[in-house]
Formats: sequence, structure tokens, C-alpha cells
Amino acid sequence: MLQFWLLFVASFNFCEGQYLDNAPIIIQYNVWEEQPAGTRVGRLLDNLRQKGETGSLEDFRIVEHGQALPFTVAKRDGMVSTLGQLDREELCRGADQCELAFSVLYRKSGAVRFLRVRVEVMDMNDHSPVFPNKVQEVEISETVGLRMRIPLDRAEDPDAGFNGLQTYSLSPSHHFALDVRPSGGAKQPELVVIKELDREMESSFELTLFAWDKGNPPKSGSTKVNVIVLDSNDNSPMFEENAPIVDLPEDVVRGTVVFNLHATDPDQGANGEVVYSLSKHAPLDVERLFSVDPQTGAVVLKGLLDFEEKRLYEVDIQAKDRGHNAIPSHCKMQVRVQDVNDNAPRIHITWTPPDSPVATVLEGETNETFLALVMVSDADSGPNGEVQVQIQQGSGPFRLKQIHGDNYIIVTNGSLDRERQMKYNITLLARDSGVPYLSCVRHLTVNVLDENDNAPVFSKTLYTGVFNENNAPGFHILTVEAHDVDLDLSGRVSYSIRESNELGTPTAFFSVHPTSGAIIAQQSLDYEESPTYSFTVEAVDHGYPPMTSSATVLIMIEDVNDNYPIIREPLPKKGIAVVSVPVNAEKGEIVTELKDKVHETINPLSNHSSQFRLEGFLATTILASDSDSGLNGKLQFKIIAGNPSRLFWLDETTGHLYVNTTNATELIGKTFKVVIAVSDMGTTPLVTQTTLEQVSQLLSLLHQGQFQPRPNFRGNKYSHRGGRSGVQDADWLSTKDSGHGESEPGDVDWEAGRDSPVDPLLEEDLTNLLSNHDDVFLDTPDPAWMARLSLPLTSDYHDNLYVPDGLPPSEEQSSTLGGPNDSASFSTFGKASEKSVLLGGENLLSEVSTLFEMLMTQKADAQPRSDILYRLSAAYRRSLGLDGHQGPNEKSPIIRCATPNRY
Repeated sequence: MLQFWLLFVASFNFCEGQYLDNAPIIIQYNVWEEQPAGTRVGRLLDNLRQKGETGSLEDFRIVEHGQALPFTVAKRDGMVSTLGQLDREELCRGADQCELAFSVLYRKSGAVRFLRVRVEVMDMNDHSPVFPNKVQEVEISETVGLRMRIPLDRAEDPDAGFNGLQTYSLSPSHHFALDVRPSGGAKQPELVVIKELDREMESSFELTLFAWDKGNPPKSGSTKVNVIVLDSNDNSPMFEENAPIVDLPEDVVRGTVVFNLHATDPDQGANGEVVYSLSKHAPLDVERLFSVDPQTGAVVLKGLLDFEEKRLYEVDIQAKDRGHNAIPSHCKMQVRVQDVNDNAPRIHITWTPPDSPVATVLEGETNETFLALVMVSDADSGPNGEVQVQIQQGSGPFRLKQIHGDNYIIVTNGSLDRERQMKYNITLLARDSGVPYLSCVRHLTVNVLDENDNAPVFSKTLYTGVFNENNAPGFHILTVEAHDVDLDLSGRVSYSIRESNELGTPTAFFSVHPTSGAIIAQQSLDYEESPTYSFTVEAVDHGYPPMTSSATVLIMIEDVNDNYPIIREPLPKKGIAVVSVPVNAEKGEIVTELKDKVHETINPLSNHSSQFRLEGFLATTILASDSDSGLNGKLQFKIIAGNPSRLFWLDETTGHLYVNTTNATELIGKTFKVVIAVSDMGTTPLVTQTTLEQVSQLLSLLHQGQFQPRPNFRGNKYSHRGGRSGVQDADWLSTKDSGHGESEPGDVDWEAGRDSPVDPLLEEDLTNLLSNHDDVFLDTPDPAWMARLSLPLTSDYHDNLYVPDGLPPSEEQSSTLGGPNDSASFSTFGKASEKSVLLGGENLLSEVSTLFEMLMTQKADAQPRSDILYRLSAAYRRSLGLDGHQGPNEKSPIIRCATPNRY
């Protein structure tokens, strides 16, 4: 019986113990031979339901072992159909029953199950018995005894059962009969003499031998048998043993004498010499394997025996003498082939997938994952054919499970990690139970397939890139690298910058190449805007599901000396920064305002961090900044022009500009243009140059005022603590009317508690008076815009007036203003003599001074807008003749700062 085996070609998980404890389901089908291709044999799904199988039954698959299977199984429902026309005689030649058996694997609710299918191919009577020869001759002596048996040729019918050869029949004869005897599993027809023969009366007979089957309808075949009667030769040879039986091991070698036959003939001469030979009716397989020595009668093996092919042979040997009309004698020797353990076990492995040279399994699969089907066999019988199989140690996390008979499966017996070991070599050892035993070794290579179970791993958790600012767009900063030990798409890595909703995320400034990991600056970066950037780069593989990892990228921008120093104070206007330097004429001191906005008189410089010792006063402070860092932003101040006599000294680190003198009175009214350079300390310093125009001012006041918390009215003159919008202190301001006898008709006066005549002016923001917009200070506040008006009041009216000393007129005005000995004087507000009319500047100065005092006295608490006070200051300067456009002898202190020149 031929068997066909199948292998399921997918990776599944077997239920633990399912096939070890229970026999598989067996489903039996029958099908007639000669049916066309596509004939439906049976539906496995229906049969399983009939056997009580519930749940989801699907994914039916078969695998072949040995010859190709003439059936197909539908994957969805297990429909078994024929692949072609079935020929039972070809599928199961010589077998009484033609049954094709195979295995089917299917899934029940995800678990793999195993079943056996047996298909019996039923025979149709499509063959008739056939004799090897249409005519056969038989020689017989006339003196032969009754019941003499003469073998005849046998017929062959490949059909089975009743459709195969069933019997023989002989045409009617008075001298002969037919007897059928079993011989080697077949039926041997023999001609039997039933009546004495007389050659003189009848020398030959023509008979017909028929062979019959029992099909429906029955079929038959025939051959002619010619019997020739020979003249008597007295005696025929006689065998000592007519039916010897010989047991012969299957592994006996060629040339071995199987048996020595011996026959005797009592006749004399040639009639007594015996010659041995195989019967001319001997089958072909007997003629192929055996020969007989004509002289000795020794039966010799000339071929190889195979117990697994045929176990019994009937050798028909004849002996006859050399006389005329010799009649042969026959001996039927039976040769029984004994099994020898000459066949080693065979291991047949079919794995998944079937078209792969190696078995494969996914890493990470659970225990009991199906890997391969193993079938063992041994052609020997008995203990020689009993096979045990096992997996050798060191083959990896696998084990063998028996599912039915000699059928096994290899399943996983532990976790698999391709990154630890990507290939295994399973060694299977099969051994029979013979003595000595024979064994077989097979190797199965198992490749562990990759699964996306590893995330990319960056070579660093923190990448740091350092480069100079002002880079070109597209500048390559650094390259991140992540490695994924998985294979193919699962190991292919792409990079991206993680998006963030937080403000200031630098995703717009940088990009990463998706495959190379190169970090690129998208635009030029400025250290002063941000010296550092930090963002997260993600690496994602292309597996399913994708896995990611991240690393932090820290970008550090190095400062480049790319920013010039910027002068903040004094602020340049129209190319020049102008600074007024008030001078206290009495003390010869410069009155200035420090950076903290507190007015104080700067004492003569006694000690400073300069290379040489200076004596003098602080005139102003140059405030500058540089947005660079380190030495690139550290500033140095230098005078590079306009200081030939070293009147000024500039502190290189603080920017304090000192007047190198012990008495500043002599500088009143003079103008100095000092060119100052502010440079950083970078490797290649950047320099900003500005020009300071400094004018000493004679608006020094008579006395240094004292602060009082509240107004103090004395008679018809009063004092008030007036607030200053531009500076953060208050001075004593004093006004006076003509109540001491100095007043004249037309003088304006007011009493305490009454509205001031200047209130309307203040309420109208002094618009008409301060409408001049030409002054360079209209748009730029000057922290030193207002001089001190500290007037401690005395009982003497004249003591309460300030008369500038020696205010010389300009050359154009000298003829109008009078001679050089004419003294300038303030007038009481509203009083104007003819000389005062001519001296319009002096009247203006007097009026503005009076307005200024009333403004500061009456409206200090109202906090007028700074631009009103500023314009009033500008007008006040012009009233003093201190405008920067006047002659070189003017007394107004002004500092002008030129527009910075950078080089």
C-alpha cells in the first residue's frame, strides 16, 4: 500500500498535549477510478462537524510526502477534489486494496489541529486477464503416469478483487484436466493427465486455456496449449525432493548457491544422463534472480534479494535425460526471503515555507509554535523497522512532539531572539531497534525571521554642536546616528525633529536629513538672539508597528565680534551729541548728574584707576553697550581727537569724562569738540566713534539750595519746593514782587491764595512761548537740561536777583547792546526800560527766568508734561544767550555727539 503524506506550510501554534494523548481524527472517503479531474471526494468541514468539532474551523492544508498526491484540499472548507483522472492500477499496482492516506492540518479557533484522510480508490473492471504467450507447447511421454502435473503459463489481470484474475478453465478433453494451485500468492494452472496416452493413436492435442475474472460483466483471456505426445524413453529423472523450501536472508550476495538439487535416471547411457534447467514456464522475476547449473543442479542466486520488495519465490526446475524423446521431471522449490536489518531509518522533513531551502520562524513567537513536520520510516520489518527519533542536544530551543505513529512535529521550546542568534541547526537522529541498530541523521537549518522588536538606538543620548554665529544657511552642524538591529524595513531608520507647541522651539531654525541624520542650520543664527538651542531628534524605523527613540541635540552658538559698540548716552542728534556742563561760578565746580540721577557736586578727582594721577571734575559719563559676549562685548573708552592740551581725561573702563582742572570757572562759555572712540576687546576690535561738543555754562547759581518740606511764605515773597520732571530732586525757587519799595506802577503782583498770573500760561502748556522747534533738544531729553535755581531769600531785594557776570554780547550785537562795560541785569517781570527794550535778549532772559520761577513755584505739584518743561528749558537757554549757534564766547554749556562712525 502506498501512502502519501502532507505538510502544512504555515507557522502555527499547536495546543499543548493535543497530539500526544489523543489519536487524530480519521476521515474515510471512497472514490471510483477513472473519474474526471475535479471530482469532489468529500468536504472535511462537514465531516468534522459530524464528529462534534465546534468553533471556527478553517485554513485546511495538506503536504505531500513521497509521490505527488492526486488530490487537492480547499483552504476554506476542506473540500477534497481529484487533480486528474485516477487510475487505480497505476496508483496501487499489485495491491488488493488501493487506499491513499494523507494528513491535513487545520486551525480550530486559531490553534492547529491534525487529522488523517484515507481515500480508497475503488476498482472498475477495465482490464481482462492476459497470458504472456498466445500459444504454449507442452511435451509429454506416452508412458507418463496418471495424475502427472504439467505447469502451464499464468495469466495476469491488473484489476483487483473480483475484477482481477479469479480462475482458469480448460477446453474439454478426455485425457487432460485442469487444476489450479496457489503459488507464491498467485494461482498456478496445471495440466493433469487423467487418461493413458498412446502416441500411435493420437500424437498431439490442441487445448485452450481460459482465464476469468468475476467483474460485472466478467472478462476473460485465453491461450492455445499444444500437447505433443512423445515416444517412450523408458524412465524420466526423479528428484530426491520434489518441493524443497529454502530460507534465504535478503542480504545474501550474488553467486551464492541457494540449493543443490539432485535427480536420478536409472537408464543407461544418454538416457540416464540428467540435465537441469529452469522451467520454460518460470516467471521473469525468477529468471532474473536464479539460475541452475545444468550438470550439478545447483541453484545459484544471480541477483539481489529484497525482503521489502518480495518475500517468497517459487522456482520451477526441470530435469530430463539426454535420450531421445526425453520427458522432463519438475521440482518446485520455494525460496523464502528473510528480513535483515539492512535498511537504515529514513527521516523526511517538510518545513515552512515549502519553497524555501530552510525552515523559518518569527522571533518572538510563543512556545509550541509549529516549525516543521517530521516523518520517519524503516523498510525493515519487526524490530528492524521500529524507529525512534530525537533532537540532539545543542540544536536550540526546539523539541519534537509525536502526533501520530511515526509522524512528529518540531515546535519551539523557548523564546527566539534574532538579534542574539539568527540561525539554528537542528540535528535529528533516528535509530531502529535492530541488532545491531541502524541510524540516520538529518539536519534542518532554521532561520529566525526578524520582527520589529527593537527600537533604533542612538549612539549618544546627547549630541552637542558648536559653531560660530553668522553661519551660512544650510550649514552642516553635526550628524546624529541611530542603529536598529532589526532587518530590512524594521531596521531602516528615518530621522525627524520632534514638533513642539512650546514657544521658542527651534524647529524652524534647524532640519535633519531623514536618512543620513545630518543636522542643518536652516538660516543664519545670531548669538545675541540666542546663544543656545535645544531640541529633540527622533529616529523611527519602518517596521510595523514602527518603533521610535529620541536623543537631545544641544546647539551652542559661539560669539563672533560682529556687533559694534552702541553709545546710549549722551544720545547723538544730527550727528553730534551735545552735553551741557553747568558750572558753579562761586566754587569753580562742575555741577552734574550721575547715572543714578542724584544731583551732587563732584569733588576734585583725587585717585582713580588711571596710569597717572589727575585732579578735576566729572563732566559727563559715556554710556555704551555691546551685545557681544566676553571680550567681544567688553568696552574701552578712548579720546582720539579734540584734546590737545589734555584738558579732558576719559576713564577707559567706566566712560567717565573728567575735566582736568581744579577750577572750572575759567572754562565757562567755551566749546570743546572731543572725539571719543568706544571699542570692544575682540581679537579684531570693533570701534564706534562719536564727537562730544562740550560747552561750559555760566548758569551757576548764587548758592547751593537747602531742601524744605513745605512752602514758607514771608511777607509778599514766598518760596516753594518745586518738583522737576526731568530730574529726581527739587530746588529752591524764589520770586519777588515790588512790595519792598522797589516796585513801580505797572508792576504785577499777587497775594498768597490768589491765582497766579502765569496760571493761564501753564494751563495752555506755554504753547506760544515755547513754540520754537528748531532746538536740537526738542526730540531728545537731556538729563542736564535744567540749571539749579537755589535762592535762599534775604530781606534785600537785590540779593534775590542773579546777575550773570560778564555776559559779553556777540560781535553783531556789540553796537546795539552797548559797550563792554555795560552790565547785564535781570529785570522784574513786566518792567521794561527803553534800554531794556533795546536789549531784547536781556528782557527775554528776565521774563523767561521769571516765568520759569513762577512755573516751578506754582505748578510743581501739577507735574507738567516733560516736553513743556523741556521746551521751557530750551527757551531759557536762548534767553541766556547760550544757544549753540551764537558766537564763540557764549556761556551756554552744550555737548554734541556726532553720529557713530564704525570702522
